[in-house]
Amino acid sequence: MPFIRKDLGLSHEVIGFASSLFFLAYTGMQIPAGIAADKWGPKIVMGVSIVVFTFFSFLTGTINSLAQFIAVRLGLGLGEGLHFSPSIRAIGDWFPPQEKGRATAFFTTSWTVAPAIIPVVTAFIAAAWGWRMVFYLLAIPGIVGIIFSGRARAKLHLAQPHSCILP
Repeated sequence: MPFIRKDLGLSHEVIGFASSLFFLAYTGMQIPAGIAADKWGPKIVMGVSIVVFTFFSFLTGTINSLAQFIAVRLGLGLGEGLHFSPSIRAIGDWFPPQEKGRATAFFTTSWTVAPAIIPVVTAFIAAAWGWRMVFYLLAIPGIVGIIFSGRARAKLHLAQPHSCILP
């Protein structure tokens, strides 16, 4: 964010506001994403998430104004917000009860490790090639994911239905 702030001439407060908008959009998508995953299945909703997030990641590299910055931060939040709830649903659907804890642990670890590593890597990229290149490069894994998920025909092994009895 420091590179974007400097290049666009934005204040720390504006950067903080835009970051808050990202998290508000992200948070606001959790329940709708869960409902959508129940209705259409987690794979479809996660696929839409990857497309939206990848589009706005790439688009971030093209921004030149505060309005554009706010728009892409909202778009990123909406796209990324579509992913978490359906992912948890997918773990519930695709793993047997004895493996769900491990699958959830691996999934949630990725959400905590990535924010620790990505800023270090992206700072080097931004210093070497500019902050815009960071967002173009961040779109690549999404594009690869879109290609592979579109071509994937693997059968999903659905967990056996089971009941949960609460005390």
